[in-house]
Amino acid sequence: NSTSFGRVNLNDVLSEVLAILSDQIMETGAKVQFEPLAVIEANKTQMVQLLQNLISNSLKYKKENTPPVLKISSTLADGFIMISLQDNGVGIGEEYEDLVFQPFERLNPQIEGTGMGLAICKKVVVSHGGEITVKSLPDKTGSVFNIKLPERHSQ
Repeated sequence: NSTSFGRVNLNDVLSEVLAILSDQIMETGAKVQFEPLAVIEANKTQMVQLLQNLISNSLKYKKENTPPVLKISSTLADGFIMISLQDNGVGIGEEYEDLVFQPFERLNPQIEGTGMGLAICKKVVVSHGGEITVKSLPDKTGSVFNIKLPERHSQ
């Protein structure tokens, strides 16, 4: 059931996503570094979608001749889990930081995709009562997606 919520170990979700994306990770020579992630009350299928879209986006928007490096971590504060996904890709201009979550908003038409990846991420996060934002790192050194999700789901 796509709307059922339960205890979800985000480490398992991440392992599943890395398996799904293994070809893309090998082709790009990406390194995915992660700290142990939290356990959260969530919908597992949607958590897989969320991380898969974010990670595959980071791999897609990598810099020329630079293997992608992704750093994923999570912290717990005040009943919320903060997940941070940092990459060393082309980054997102500040003026686009809200736009990227709109459906079909393709900032770079040269890169294939439906323009739906981040819109799906936003939909998942919002349906879980959370927030997602993105910040570009200084000097075009990449971007950081920050996701805030309630640890417990209020039905």
